Amino acid sequence: MRSAMLVLGTAAILAAPVAAQPAREVAFCNSRDSAELLMQTREGRPMPEGCRTATVRQLDTPSGALCAVDIGSDREGIAGAVTEAVATTEWWTPCANLRAR
Repeated sequence: MRSAMLVLGTAAILAAPVAAQPAREVAFCNSRDSAELLMQTREGRPMPEGCRTATVRQLDTPSGALCAVDIGSDREGIAGAVTEAVATTEWWTPCANLRAR
């Protein structure tokens, strides 16, 4: 009986809900020059060539904050479907890894 309670207790800890934070959009570019142009671009203006957005979601887990970075969410239609079918578009990392130093 005691081992059954231990198993149930462990299962309850592992199944503990995680708190999801609101997703945010982050712009990134494929070159330093484009990133510098991005910093100078005013809100509402088109992004420079070579820049796109990624969706970043944070999940607070018992082990700490994890972030999912989805680089495929801004592609729609056939290009988006092909990208998601052949490439990993969602990557996970501890959120602390995303902090600027």
